[in-house]
Amino acid sequence: MPDGRTALAEAALTLALFAATPPAPAQPAPASPDRAGVTHRVLAGADAQLILISDAPLERIVALCSGITGAATIAREGDAPPARLAARFTLPVGLLTTGDARRDARFRSGRWLNAADFPEITLSITGLRDAAPAPPDDAPAPGRAYTATLAGELAIRGVTRAVAFPARLTFLAESPETRRKAPGDLVVLRARLSVDLPALGLNDPAISAGLVARTVTADLFLILTTAPPDARAP
Repeated sequence: MPDGRTALAEAALTLALFAATPPAPAQPAPASPDRAGVTHRVLAGADAQLILISDAPLERIVALCSGITGAATIAREGDAPPARLAARFTLPVGLLTTGDARRDARFRSGRWLNAADFPEITLSITGLRDAAPAPPDDAPAPGRAYTATLAGELAIRGVTRAVAFPARLTFLAESPETRRKAPGDLVVLRARLSVDLPALGLNDPAISAGLVARTVTADLFLILTTAPPDARAP
């Protein structure tokens, strides 16, 4: 059995070692994914992602596209409206179709969209403002819907112009109902843009002839998912 002096020495050594050992560095709190922003990729499929409408005096043209790709990073706290949104969406000009092969070829030619030199139309979103709750969509699963104004840039045929437009975003947590469409949490983005063709350098005589509208309406419908690209719906 150790005497009092030995026990005292051992206690002193233990205290000295403890004091010499630096404390473990504090671990930072994990960042909230909503604060940092969550990445959502565009879900490819058969949806009519874009509907372009030219309502000219002498002709009405409707063009469709289902080949939009891209991703968005969205920051949102709980059930609050989204605070930030940054996105880039790409539309291959060759997939934009009016249902008339001759007209499609004309729109893809150098007179119009010049698909040979500029094969893609891009929409970049850099800002979000005036986000507010909205009545929910008639979705099969409960979600949170918000209206907002999105701002960014539209690039067509090498010309880039600033745009701002109203949008509606519906957030749907993954559920058996949403998995029928795609895995992951979903965001449904609906927006409508008015596109001034002459402002983008498109001044074809068909506009002055009343065959193509100076301003076309672009209805955007995108479903975005948090699931990785290789995930598949059941």
